[in-house]
Amino acid sequence: PAIRSYVLESAENPTLRGRMVTLETGLHALIATQSQTILINPAVNERGESIHSSTFYTPDTTQTALSEQVFAVAEQQRERGGSTQILTDGQLRTYRIAIAADGEFSQDQGGTLTATRATIVSRVNDLNVYFQMNAGIGLQLVANNDALIFLDPATDPYLHPAQGLELFDQNIATLDSVIGSANYDIGQLFSGERGGGTAYIGAVCENAIKAGGISGDGELWIALHEIGHQFNANHTFNGVSRACSVQAANSAYEVGSGNSTMSYASFCGSDNVGERTLEFSLESIREIQQFVQSGVGATCGSLTGSSNQAPVIVTGTTQITLPASTPFTLVGHATDPDGDTLSYAWVEHDLGPAGHPNQPSGNAPLFRWLEPDADNTRTLPQMSDLLAGRQTIGELLPNYTRNLAFRFMVRDDGDLPASRYANLQVAIAGESGPFRVLSPNRGESWQAGGSGLVTWDVAGSDLPPVNCLTVNIDLSLDGGVTYPLALATNVANDGGQQVVVPDGASEAARVRVACATYPDHFFFDISDSDFEIVTNSAATFAMTANPQQVALCGGESVDVKLAFEPFAGFSAELPLTLTLPLSAEISANLPNTTTV
Repeated sequence: PAIRSYVLESAENPTLRGRMVTLETGLHALIATQSQTILINPAVNERGESIHSSTFYTPDTTQTALSEQVFAVAEQQRERGGSTQILTDGQLRTYRIAIAADGEFSQDQGGTLTATRATIVSRVNDLNVYFQMNAGIGLQLVANNDALIFLDPATDPYLHPAQGLELFDQNIATLDSVIGSANYDIGQLFSGERGGGTAYIGAVCENAIKAGGISGDGELWIALHEIGHQFNANHTFNGVSRACSVQAANSAYEVGSGNSTMSYASFCGSDNVGERTLEFSLESIREIQQFVQSGVGATCGSLTGSSNQAPVIVTGTTQITLPASTPFTLVGHATDPDGDTLSYAWVEHDLGPAGHPNQPSGNAPLFRWLEPDADNTRTLPQMSDLLAGRQTIGELLPNYTRNLAFRFMVRDDGDLPASRYANLQVAIAGESGPFRVLSPNRGESWQAGGSGLVTWDVAGSDLPPVNCLTVNIDLSLDGGVTYPLALATNVANDGGQQVVVPDGASEAARVRVACATYPDHFFFDISDSDFEIVTNSAATFAMTANPQQVALCGGESVDVKLAFEPFAGFSAELPLTLTLPLSAEISANLPNTTTV
């Protein structure tokens, strides 16, 4: 058939990924953005005319329960040490995939070879977007795959009902007989009879089991999940409810149900932590890469090399200590030797005891997986929760002494992506915190050009082991979304600071007090609600001193910096009078006249 497949790229946005295929039934395309998946498919309008329609893809998880079995075939290799690790290496590994369709699946597509073929080809096209972007893997449908499409449930080689290993055996025998074991690297069955899926873990290239994968209805997210198993990715959920009752002991890094490709998102009742994404988590990518770079998955398929180099992570702080129950922001930096656009993700990597997301113990995971995007920072919990005063499941601050492990993942967006990560260790000091802004906090009114008092509860954060001695105070005029205005920098973490209120009226002002100890990461708190800043029409000025107060013993000295700021066009000569305690001396570095 005249089937043509195309890779879609955007000249304006290199982070967009897509594939398009032209079929006898029309055009099909998938475009993956950093926030959603867009599908384009043939359709018919209200006048009966053939058109193409675009929709946002939502995984079909309408089943009341997930039916899945996975079978491990070998103990997985575990990672050894190192602070920076390469994930994908910028090479493309292509595997021949054979996909059988049972009679029930074909009937669901309309009962014709043309329609069933179109669904299979389109699905492989879709799968390639995510496997290539996440894992540097390409799937190539075998040339004579039509021979594996069975149209009649009564005559197909699959006995129903069949489960697990029995269905595997039937599919392996069918593919080996029709295609030949030497002519494919991985096999799947798209079944219309069963929901969910089943797969061997780490089965690609293993002749005896490489066709041991079944995807119910050929649904995109199910096929991604099951083929992920075949490429050695284990389940990632850490929850305990409903379908999450049995975890994969060495890969349960996602809080609750998880929400990456290898999670059980939406199937774990009260442990669900949000909508499923179609990207593999860092741990899944690591498992897949070990398998295809140096494991059994390296013994078949073909390798296409490239000159693309992995991003270089600029090593910053690798260990920090934070007070309990206190928000924090992580900041990472990286460059790319090839000048490629970069995508980032801050990922918690804790393999603690399984449990409900809001009832963690030990070093259980707390924070959900987020897909890589253009933002090299992550605020925990998410800023929208802090502004609304709510807590989203999968965004829980630790309130007891424990450790958190984070990984800063960086992926370039070249034709053949390369990615790596760096480690950050976070210690939570249960005896400290919560660090809290006390004022302005409840609808206060400040006047531009005047003095504003910011107070906060230090909560032991100035003492060991946190040792935060100085803070930065910043102002937001947009309800706390951004904090572009610095009110005070590197002032003492003593619970109070007078600041000059800058120009700019706002009914949605908030302040943020943030620890200034580390050059990149910081803990903080913000005003609980908006307050107002009103303009000052009278010409005036403001003067601030830093530090504002200090304790000295005899013979000691201190430098005090005075800052003047005019408002509403103020300009005048100011007499400066300094009053000192008895026996104190001053040395001023001022001109004879200071014009403000």
